[in-house]
Amino acid sequence: MTLVLQKVEEIPPLPAAVQRIIQLTQDVEADEHEIIQVISLDEALTARILHVANSAFYGFSQRIATVSQAVMVLGLRGLRNLTLGIAAIGFKFGKPKQDVFGVDRVDFWRHSMAVATISNELTKLLHYGEADETFVGGLLHDIGKVVFLGFFEDEYCEVLSKSAHSDRCLFELEKEMFGIDHAGVGRELCRHWNIPPLLTRIVANHHLPQQSKGSPSEEDRRAFLVRMADNLARILQIGNDGEPCVEMDFLKLIESNHLHLSELNQLLVELPDQVAKVESLFELQADKEGNEMRCPKSKVAGVVLSHEREAAIASMGLVTLGHTLTPVGEESVKSADWAGVVTDDNSLTPELRVVLEERQIPLLNFPSWRETQIQKGARIPVRSMHMWMKEHLAH
Repeated sequence: MTLVLQKVEEIPPLPAAVQRIIQLTQDVEADEHEIIQVISLDEALTARILHVANSAFYGFSQRIATVSQAVMVLGLRGLRNLTLGIAAIGFKFGKPKQDVFGVDRVDFWRHSMAVATISNELTKLLHYGEADETFVGGLLHDIGKVVFLGFFEDEYCEVLSKSAHSDRCLFELEKEMFGIDHAGVGRELCRHWNIPPLLTRIVANHHLPQQSKGSPSEEDRRAFLVRMADNLARILQIGNDGEPCVEMDFLKLIESNHLHLSELNQLLVELPDQVAKVESLFELQADKEGNEMRCPKSKVAGVVLSHEREAAIASMGLVTLGHTLTPVGEESVKSADWAGVVTDDNSLTPELRVVLEERQIPLLNFPSWRETQIQKGARIPVRSMHMWMKEHLAH
């Protein structure tokens, strides 16, 4: 761990203008004019801020032509968070191999942008205050992995390989190899960069489980949102953070916040387009357009599983593939163009099973598929799940 922390100290500080903006905005009586002056003296930063402020992501009706106008519409904290986001995207891996178990710079930041976008939407959905704080927390949540990739590439390749071929979480394997996980490294990097405490806490705690007793702090609530978003981004398969699985216990966070599965599935339908806007916003484009996991034709699909959380994950998988979820019944299966039903050995009535088989609607046995996977229990390998569904659903 000592060597990792030494490497964190070797990382260059954030650009001087960004450091000064962070410093000034920590003060509740911040001098707005000084902040405007600091930004205006950095032509590149000014251009990026105005480009982002005028994007569809913010959707302002009038063009933002000056830094003063940007401060007026974004607020000082919003401007600070936007500046931090721009600076973070510019942080390089160093010189990793072309493909480190599928994790390259573009895919890494695509995942982070997906997490940021989902965090932003969840914050608004749950009325958790200013969404831009959670957006930047989502953008920075995996920044510790950049340190591992930049300074310990061979060792981190080994960790990524073990994660892909075992039933152990990535952050557990990181601790075993380095004595610290990427959340801990991210926390130290945030401190090194003088990132505000709320954002640092989100980065540090985004893998912590929600406590069953007591009311969580604002920082912990934001960290829980980022954890939810992290898992939802993996289900969407946008980018790649090196972790092949979702942890089903993230659904506890959804349940405790009284979110309905239908709300999340609707969010999953809308998110790919929103993430694409954010990617364009930060001038980070993927080589492939759209969601490569989507089926060529959208159909109706259903889930009938006795295990409630497995049913939720399977439902999200079908939505991600582009299908419309429909309750499975004798009448509904007679009148729609069905892709298939994800089920188990016992949840369908014999009569309904006969109807499905007569109509040649594919029945995907979820427990049988899980038996073929290395990852068991609460961990579900989502890319493998999507590929299994695509192979067996009707097209």
